[in-house]
Amino acid sequence: PAWLSDDAVRNGIRFQLEVDRCMEEEARLMRERAVIQEWMLAEWEAIRGASNNAGMCRFISFHLWSRADELVNICVVWKKKVQCIPCAWPVGESWGPSDEALLQAARDQVQSSFCDEDDAESVEGEEGDYKGDLEYGEIGDEELMDAIEDIALADEYRYDHSNDLVDDADDIDDHYMPSSPIKLSNKRQCI
Repeated sequence: PAWLSDDAVRNGIRFQLEVDRCMEEEARLMRERAVIQEWMLAEWEAIRGASNNAGMCRFISFHLWSRADELVNICVVWKKKVQCIPCAWPVGESWGPSDEALLQAARDQVQSSFCDEDDAESVEGEEGDYKGDLEYGEIGDEELMDAIEDIALADEYRYDHSNDLVDDADDIDDHYMPSSPIKLSNKRQCI
């Protein structure tokens, strides 16, 4: 058979299988896009219905409003990311929230990202001025590292019981220290 002896036929089969997987993935993405839009629409209708039934309870209304705000922000992101993917079945144009709410959420997301960048720049500027000033009771990095090294050195001598097992370091065999590069090369020669 040609698939057994011909490289071009084998490559053609491999490429056809890849095309088939791509077609399956495209169909799956189209279904997922339709499901996402239907889910968002159902969630939005549920939030609106619950808000209408909440009445005068401020606590429940606050949580429903927070959830609605979260859904609008998610909808802005999702709608932008899947706009180029067609739906597998007719869903309609609506995602649930009004166009005005979506535009407001998109504007708020952009403005908050600019505010975050401004905040980061102001913190960096403040950090530069603050770096050398230590408040009362604060420890600098050098002092902290010295303290950690002192504690580690004390712990090393406190918990070092290996001296009880070996009387003299000269009696240790050459193969005892496997991490030594010099001893390791000698060991390889022996093997």
